[in-house]
Amino acid sequence: MNCQNDLPLSFGAWISQCRTNLHVRLIVGLLLIIGLTTVGFALLWLQQQEELGRETAMARAEAAAQAIVAIVVAVDDIDLVREHLVLPSNDPNLREVAIVDREGLIVASSSPARVGTVLSRSEMGGPIGADTVFEHRADSGEPLLILVKPVYQKGRPLLAVRVVYSLQTVSDAQVAMMWRLLPILLAVVALAMALGRVLLGGIVARWRAIALSIEGLRIGTTEKGQKEGEQLAAIPDHHIYDLDRLEVVVGDIVRDVRERTQTLHLMMAGLEHQVQMRTAELEEQEIRLRSIIETAVEGIVVINEQGVIEMVNPAIEALFGYRPDELIGQNVNILMPAPYDREHDGYLKAYLTTGVKKIIGIGREVVGRRKDGAVFPIDLSVGEMTINGTRKFTGIIRDISARKAAETLLRDNESRLRLTLEVSTDGLYDWNLRTLQAHYSPSWIKLLGLEGHDIPLNNVYDWKNRVHPDDRPWVERALDDHLEGKATQYIVEHRVRHRSGEWKWFAMRGKVVQRDEQGRPLRMMGTLTDITERKRAETELARAAQELEQKNKELAEARDRALDAARAKAEFLATMSHEIRTPMNGVIGMTSLLLDTPLSAEQREYTDTIRRCGEHLLEIINDVLDFSKADAGKMELEQLDFDLRTTVEETVALVAERAYAKGLEVGCLIQASVPTRLRGDPGRLRQILLNLLGNAIKFTEQGEVLVTIKSEQEEPAAEDGSVVARFEVTDTGIGLTPEQQKKLFQPFTQADGSTTRQYGGTGLGLAICKKLAELMGGRIGVVSTMSMGSTFWFTARFEVLTQGVLPLLTSSACPLRDQRVLIVDDHAVNRRILEELLGASGSQCESVDDPCKAIACLRQAAERGQPFDLAILDMQMPGMDGMQLARSIKADERINAVRLVLLTSLGRRGDAKRAQEAGFSAYLTKPIRHAQLLDCLNLVLASAGSGKAGLEGEPAGIITTHVISEVRAAMRGHILLVEDNPVNQKVAVKMLEKLGCRVDVAGNGKEAVEAMERIRYTLVFMDCQMPEMDGFEATRVIRAREGADRHTPIIAMTANAMAEDREQCLKAGMDDFVSKPVTAQVLTAILDRWLPNETAMRMAA
Repeated sequence: MNCQNDLPLSFGAWISQCRTNLHVRLIVGLLLIIGLTTVGFALLWLQQQEELGRETAMARAEAAAQAIVAIVVAVDDIDLVREHLVLPSNDPNLREVAIVDREGLIVASSSPARVGTVLSRSEMGGPIGADTVFEHRADSGEPLLILVKPVYQKGRPLLAVRVVYSLQTVSDAQVAMMWRLLPILLAVVALAMALGRVLLGGIVARWRAIALSIEGLRIGTTEKGQKEGEQLAAIPDHHIYDLDRLEVVVGDIVRDVRERTQTLHLMMAGLEHQVQMRTAELEEQEIRLRSIIETAVEGIVVINEQGVIEMVNPAIEALFGYRPDELIGQNVNILMPAPYDREHDGYLKAYLTTGVKKIIGIGREVVGRRKDGAVFPIDLSVGEMTINGTRKFTGIIRDISARKAAETLLRDNESRLRLTLEVSTDGLYDWNLRTLQAHYSPSWIKLLGLEGHDIPLNNVYDWKNRVHPDDRPWVERALDDHLEGKATQYIVEHRVRHRSGEWKWFAMRGKVVQRDEQGRPLRMMGTLTDITERKRAETELARAAQELEQKNKELAEARDRALDAARAKAEFLATMSHEIRTPMNGVIGMTSLLLDTPLSAEQREYTDTIRRCGEHLLEIINDVLDFSKADAGKMELEQLDFDLRTTVEETVALVAERAYAKGLEVGCLIQASVPTRLRGDPGRLRQILLNLLGNAIKFTEQGEVLVTIKSEQEEPAAEDGSVVARFEVTDTGIGLTPEQQKKLFQPFTQADGSTTRQYGGTGLGLAICKKLAELMGGRIGVVSTMSMGSTFWFTARFEVLTQGVLPLLTSSACPLRDQRVLIVDDHAVNRRILEELLGASGSQCESVDDPCKAIACLRQAAERGQPFDLAILDMQMPGMDGMQLARSIKADERINAVRLVLLTSLGRRGDAKRAQEAGFSAYLTKPIRHAQLLDCLNLVLASAGSGKAGLEGEPAGIITTHVISEVRAAMRGHILLVEDNPVNQKVAVKMLEKLGCRVDVAGNGKEAVEAMERIRYTLVFMDCQMPEMDGFEATRVIRAREGADRHTPIIAMTANAMAEDREQCLKAGMDDFVSKPVTAQVLTAILDRWLPNETAMRMAA
């Protein structure tokens, strides 16, 4: 179809018609779309061909560059590369291959003339680093692809290969391709136009039909037939396809529709406003109704004619436990218990059929069933309504469980009250305070003996008249106070006249139960209780209390007399202790010194007898004093820091001589799990051990006595950081029968009467041990078999210390670590003790029980190349003693390098010399202490082969207990002894000098203070009772003059042994306390505690 209709149009008119004519616009648009699409595809294809050409050029340039890089790296001679660098003949597009340095200088090129040329940064594409690819146009206009590839030498990019590849071939090929594609594109456009015209024919026809329909709307006629057809046929074609005219027509139609729509909207708005108002009213009513339903306390259920629940309110869930969604759609009988759930549908059907009401519109009390099956009483009201012609039933449900329970409780209370009134012996009254009328229960009448008698008792005054005249004032005053509100209750005890004339006591209680608006009392109720018997009992009790008070006064006087007697007894015992201990100190001390001098056998026997008798007498004195304190409840414990191992070893050492004299082995074994840094009373612990060890040695004729210490497990574990230690003293003595064991631990008793005659003793020792063990938080007991031995055990609680314990002598140097030690002893207990002690020091121990086995073991170890470093030999062994075994070892060249240590229970003069001659390096007497053994072995290892001379009186080169003691005592320091008794002075000085101390003596406290001003002593032993100035005052003066930068240990040395004496010493400023008579062992322990030294360790180092 042309753009003109009948007459030819000018070009401008044609252009205008083409702009508004739909047919023309479709054809032109189609032409543009096809043309642009074809050109776009052609350009895309040409671009892909160009990229393919560039990728090919890049690949060839990359291959050339890699080849040159490989050559440069392989040859490593730039001159050689420069001579042979040429372009390959198979690729005419490759313009240049060059090698440049980091500054852009060409050092080799396929064009030799360019060698030495410096390239610009644009020609290099940047500094040498990574591969660089860029395009560049030559001065001739030729497009070039340049690839710069670095050459790494020693890990650094020192050179680069620059490849120049021409892209002119790619550009020429693209232009030629465009000329070849042009005819093809024109043919495609022509073909597309032909196909588009065919397709547009249908679109134009459809458009014509739409345009005619719009024209019909514009005409607005409703006539049918010929008239409408004629008007449409008269419209020319160019009007049908004229978009401007069509726009005008559509605008007219739209305006007409808009006007009609506005009119319709006005009508709709009016209707909508009316609907909104009505809807708002309905919604408000619905919200009000729903709020009433949902907030109602009573449950509401709506069901239909089939009994199906259609709606419930939230209160139903609280009543029955069902959620609303669980009930809606269910039959209402789900809320009913049997048998009502089965009968409900029949009731509903009968009502719908007959109209006979049973519950509807009436309401009644029924029962409901909750979700958990519980049945509870409810009040049910059912109403009927019709909605949209459908009958609905609304049930209002109220839980009346509380009311039913209250009714039941009320009935029970009424019943209980009725029964109470019937059985109660108390009288009840009810007063009307306004009319003064009174009601009294039958029990009240009975209490006054008025039952069956016509005696007036119907008002308050009748009661008041029966109250005792003496009691009436306070009875009425108490009543007035309660009625006026001053007292919350009316409680009074008074006498009332019985019908018999007797005055009986009654307790009357009451309370106002009703008042008017002004607070005036209206009604009062209460009870009346007969307390006549109680009053009689109180009278008797008061009389007994008076008698008891008199007896208590008499007892207090007797107690004061007993306390005075106990005080006098204590003072007497303290005085006697001081008076006895002072000469005993001289007796025992002097006999000990006498035994160290040359004596004949007879003299030594007499002297030793005197010493033993003195020690036995001292034991008896101590037992009597301790039992006296325990009997008076005044036995107290100290809290001191101490080392458990040292305390036990010192205790064992005190009794070892007696044991060895009887041929017994004695030792102690402390398990590794037992902490040794403790706080407690070491003196009392030593006292128990001494008593048990003394008994074990006394009642054992052959075998051994062993002290074992272990920890007791507690359930639950103690939270105060304490430990319970168990001490066991085991012997191989005579044993005890069960009957004898029952008599133990009681004062003044022994196993049987013959024990005292045969072995002696007071029978107080074990009783005192029992008291001490209990004071230490433990127990004591015995396990024994007759003729098999006994184990006496006790437990004690101690605080475990982690720091702050006074240092004790130990060998901190450890030459024993990894040393191989052989133990030879026929006693298994001794072997076990030594293995435990040495194993804890890091030694590698082996033990045998026979000398022959010992020699074999030494030889086998030497053959293996693992010889023993030390061998510890016991002296007393069957078949071959320690001396003989040592000679055999030293005679064998294979094993004579081992160092030998001899242990013996009975040391005699000359034994050390004989031991050295036999080849021993050390000689020790039992019992062996841990620190002493370690010091000895360390000295043996340190002095091996040195040939050190021994101390005076000892053979040169052998280490003995005396040598160790002298080494330890070498730094004891300067000691001041303050003592007024000449005998005690001599005893103490000799003992201290034997321990290696330099001693000065002061006769009283005044001399001690003056001596302390002149000389700085390392330790002071201070007697307490002295003329001119006693020890307490002297200590206070010394402490005051010392100041804060100096503290000299002061040890009390007194004959007073009471606990208060020790307390007085410590309070005066003294540091420790020892009781007379003192022994060398006690002095050694004190010096070790307060003047520890490291001489032994220095010697070992």
